[in-house]
Amino acid sequence: MIWNELLFYSDYGLFFLRLVVGIIFIVHALPKIRNSQGMASMMGAPGMGGMVLLLGFVELLSAISLMTGWYLQLGALLLAVVMLGAMAMK
Repeated sequence: MIWNELLFYSDYGLFFLRLVVGIIFIVHALPKIRNSQGMASMMGAPGMGGMVLLLGFVELLSAISLMTGWYLQLGALLLAVVMLGAMAMK
């Protein structure tokens, strides 16, 4: 049966998914770290550059933990909180 053969590759698929999601979060975290004041004004909170910088570092470290597997659940929880905040801002 094909499902038994596909289950053999499930670990590889989950690892690939973690890598792709981690890369996406790193790409979105780098502009927040490089230009936190500009990103804060773009978000509508011009005086909150420090918070945007903190948000960028949280995204970066959580993405690295997601990709490497170190403190995976903590990194996923932090990314979920970041995404809830992003949804609240929209």
